[in-house]
Amino acid sequence: MDIELSDIIKRIIMTGATLAILGLFFWIVAKRSRLTDFRQKKPQKRVTLTAHLAPATIIKTLTDALPFSGYRLEEASEDFIRVSDAASATSWGFYYPIYLKPLGTRETELEIGIQSKAMQMGPVVTKQHQKLIEAVKRALSI
Repeated sequence: MDIELSDIIKRIIMTGATLAILGLFFWIVAKRSRLTDFRQKKPQKRVTLTAHLAPATIIKTLTDALPFSGYRLEEASEDFIRVSDAASATSWGFYYPIYLKPLGTRETELEIGIQSKAMQMGPVVTKQHQKLIEAVKRALSI
């Protein structure tokens, strides 16, 4: 079988173009996810915890502790925190919105969600979500 040099070059160009288009697609999906307003639309996967602390104390504790657990603080306000992690060999990375709802003067409900930066499903999502939940529990001693 005789393959000409021009056929090889055509295949290389087509492969490169295909990879560039796929890369652009995943970049657009990732950017779209980043622009999601988690205050308006909560992620489907959420876990609820209760802490015997005021919301301000929780925000201060988590903004101090979570960066040391490998998470990046993206946003924090009086009733909302958003952290993220980096992409890894098994995922594109995730956003973790944390909603705070005061239940009294010294008790707060935390609703911890997870949203992939790209398209991700399966056990990796559950494992990464659980890792953040454990980091939050450690930080807040619950």
